[in-house]
Amino acid sequence: EQHVAEERKRLVDGLVKEISQEDFDEALCVLPPMKWIRNERYSMFCMSEMWSYSFTSQYLRDKVTGKCYTTMVDIHDESTWLDKLLGL
Repeated sequence: EQHVAEERKRLVDGLVKEISQEDFDEALCVLPPMKWIRNERYSMFCMSEMWSYSFTSQYLRDKVTGKCYTTMVDIHDESTWLDKLLGL
């Protein structure tokens, strides 16, 4: 359990990076997405390949601003997800 906590602290740091639409589209096409959420405000998904344990990259495209983002999340902890981090 201590190792998982240390890995989470190292990987899931809450830092959000803005990316291009092309990077978002490329990530979407690499592997089948997990936890894909599409609504009137945004489209968001997780990579289906984990970095470690339940930690994976997540991507979000804000349909209002047209901006795209990525971060590392715990797929089982929605408080780490991009929509929460961005206040959407």
